[in-house]
Amino acid sequence: MHRVLLFMLVALAGLAGAAPAVAATWSPAAPVPSGANAGTPSAAIAADGTEVLAFVDANGIEAGIRAPGAADFGAPETIAPPAPPGGAVRNLLVVQVPGAETVALWSVAAPGIPERIEWSARPPGGAFGAVHELPRTGLPADASTDMMSASAGANGDVVLALAAEGTEPDGRFGLRVYGTVRPAGGEFGNPVTLSALGSLSPDVAVGPDGDAVVSWLEGGSTRPGAIRASRRAPGGAFAAPKTLDRTTGPGLAQPFVAAGAGGETVAMWYRREGSTKRVYFAVRPAGADRFGRRGTLGTAPTRRYALAGGPSGDVAVMWDDAGPVLTVRRRAPGHGFAAPVRLSHQPAVRTIAGSITGDGTLIAAWQNAFASNRTDLSVAGQAPSGRRTELVRLQPPAASFVNFSLATGAAGNASAAWTLFGRAPRWSARG
Repeated sequence: MHRVLLFMLVALAGLAGAAPAVAATWSPAAPVPSGANAGTPSAAIAADGTEVLAFVDANGIEAGIRAPGAADFGAPETIAPPAPPGGAVRNLLVVQVPGAETVALWSVAAPGIPERIEWSARPPGGAFGAVHELPRTGLPADASTDMMSASAGANGDVVLALAAEGTEPDGRFGLRVYGTVRPAGGEFGNPVTLSALGSLSPDVAVGPDGDAVVSWLEGGSTRPGAIRASRRAPGGAFAAPKTLDRTTGPGLAQPFVAAGAGGETVAMWYRREGSTKRVYFAVRPAGADRFGRRGTLGTAPTRRYALAGGPSGDVAVMWDDAGPVLTVRRRAPGHGFAAPVRLSHQPAVRTIAGSITGDGTLIAAWQNAFASNRTDLSVAGQAPSGRRTELVRLQPPAASFVNFSLATGAAGNASAAWTLFGRAPRWSARG
C-alpha cells in the first residue's frame, strides 16, 4: 500500500533528458476509457493480477479493469450512480485484501440529505457487487467526512478510519477520528470514536492477522499538537490511544503507519522545532499497544514525505531532503533502518507516494512543480539492495495536474494513474 502527502511549491527545473537507470519497463501513458469530467482514479492490483482503477465521472462511480496481459482497459463498469442533484462523491479509495477481494469505499452527500459512506467489493476475476452502506451509529447526526484511510489484512479484515466533523452532544463543532472494521465477508460495524476533538489526518496499517493500528494528528500544524495511535488486536476492540510525540508549540504534521515484520507497526511523521525540520519514526513491537521511543530519520526542510510497507514486512520511508534530494531509508525484516540512499535529485517535489512490490522493489512516484502551474509525474525503483532499478518520467509537465495514485502487485508489477483537467484519466504500467 501506499501513503501520500500533498504540498505545492513552484520552481523551474525537472527531469528533462532523464533516462531509466536499467531496463525496468513502464508502458507509454494511455487514456483510460471513462465518462465526462472524470476525477483522479484510485488504483489497486487485484489478487489475480488484474489492474483496477476506480474513479468518479458523469456516470457515477466507475471502475476500469485491465486483465493480465491485456493491452488496455476495457469499457468502465458502473459501481454506483452519481450523487443526488447538488451533491458530490468524495474520499474515493480502493483497498486490496491480500489474496482476495478488492473493496472500493467513498462518501456521498447532497443538500438536505445526511452523508452516506458506501462500499462495494469485487471478487478476483469478477465484477463489483451491490453497494453497501456504513452504519452511522456513533457519528454526529450532521457528520461530514473530511478524509478516509483504509487497509486490509490477509485474514480478510478491512479497517477504515475517517476524520469527520460534526456537532457534539454539548453543542461544540469539530473534527474527530473514528474507526470501524469489516471482517472477511461481513459488514462494517458501527464507527467508534478514537480521538479527542480537533483531530484529523488518520492513517491505517493492518498486519496479516488483522492486527491494526490507526494513527492521527491531534491539533498540530500552527497549533500545539500530538501524534496519537490506537491499536486493535485481531478480533478485538480499539485500545485507548497512545501518544507517540507531542509539542507545546506548532510544528507537527500528519503521521503515516505501515505494517512491519512479525506483527510490528512502523510510524513516521514530521516535526519542526524552530528552524530544525526533521522526519521521525517509532516502532510498535508485536503484541504491544504502545510504540517505542522516537527515532530520527533525517532532515526534511520542505515537509514532503511518504511511507510504504511491503508484504514481507519490508518498510521504506521517503522524503525530500536538503539538496534537494529524494531520500530513501529501508528497514528490512529483523533489522533497523539502513543508511539513507539518494534516489534522485529533484528540484521542486510537490507530492510523494511509495509502494513495495511482492519481490521487494520499492516504487517511488512524485510530482515536480514548474512555472505556469504545471506539474509532471515521475517514478523510480529501488531493489532491496538499495540499487536504483529505473528512473522514468510518465507525464511531461502539464497544467491543472492535481494528483495521482500508485499500486503494486505480487509479481514486481505496478500501476500508476492520474488525471489532467478536461481529459480522460491516464495510466502506465510496469511489468
